[in-house]
Amino acid sequence: MAELDDHSAIYDRRTREIRLTSEQCLRLRMIEGKGPVTPTALIAAVGYKICFKNDRQLAGWLA
Repeated sequence: MAELDDHSAIYDRRTREIRLTSEQCLRLRMIEGKGPVTPTALIAAVGYKICFKNDRQLAGWLA
C-alpha cells in the first residue's frame, strides 16, 4: 500500500505541474464552474485541437 501511495503522490505532483504550466489547461481553467482537474483530464483525453477540424467536431466527440 505504501508503494501505491508513493506512486499516487508522484502522479498527483505531475498532474498539478501540467495543470499549472500548460497553456491549454490555463485557458480551460478560466471557464467558470470547472474544477482544477477537469482541464487536465480534457487535455489528456482529447489531446491537441488539431485532431478536430472545428469546434463542432470537438463538441460532438464530447457529447
